[in-house]
Amino acid sequence: MELKIKNTTKHQWEVITTGNDDLDKLISGNGIPTGHAILIEKEAGTQSGILSLFFIAKNLESNKKAAYFITDKDPEFLLKRCEEDFNLIIEKHLGSEGKNFALIDGFYGGHLRGETKPRNEVYAIQDLRSVEEIHDVFREVMLNWGDYSTAVYSGSLETKAVWVYDSVSTLIHYGGSNAVTLIGHQMAAQKKHMYTGYFVVEKKSLPENVMHMLELWADGIIRFSIDRESSENGEPNRFIEIIKMRWRNHYRGKVWYNVDQNGIVIIKDADIEKWIENNSKT
Repeated sequence: MELKIKNTTKHQWEVITTGNDDLDKLISGNGIPTGHAILIEKEAGTQSGILSLFFIAKNLESNKKAAYFITDKDPEFLLKRCEEDFNLIIEKHLGSEGKNFALIDGFYGGHLRGETKPRNEVYAIQDLRSVEEIHDVFREVMLNWGDYSTAVYSGSLETKAVWVYDSVSTLIHYGGSNAVTLIGHQMAAQKKHMYTGYFVVEKKSLPENVMHMLELWADGIIRFSIDRESSENGEPNRFIEIIKMRWRNHYRGKVWYNVDQNGIVIIKDADIEKWIENNSKT
């Protein structure tokens, strides 16, 4: 019996920016695939949240929808830092029906349960322990995006969206195993509906078995760390590692970086420059 092997062609992924041009170049030369769930593993003091801010801002500039679910900071602080520190004006996109940017406040519903949300344009989670409420708010965001939600549920989606969940650690702290299930559902839903998300988790904040599960589910892992034994001008040196990026070639060494008004600034040594040159996309 002759075995016939079906001809296959390489799938051409549509990609979006990580929020940092140089980091894009370290992932197959041009960014992350649409629909990927990216686990952002952070350590205190790395200022990894800057990447999430630029991820939202740059994709809004590209006319994508964006949602930021924030649990460990006041939403007003987030908007203020975007504008004052990095000149990222994302507030103009903020609103409910028909707007491109949804800011979901889990801070007041978690740490300050019972307090009034700070502004009408912000979606409010009243109780972070209620996975059902969180799921309902996520669905409300999608429905208020109008044409986007219609395309999602009809299977004809063309307009892309990005989400940031900051932080998964806080959500699981309040919601327990049900919150872990919710995160797994959100990661799976992205592949179906082709939106791309950053799932932010603090290192060593979760049980080892939960971290292993999240790392298995994620399509990509970008890890932010500090080398506390070395410093420059009194500041510990910080680095990024791309631990995993499903279906994509990526740089596998430590990537040292600084932070200024332009966000995360990657220090490109000869090895990185050579890798980018050999893997750049035109």
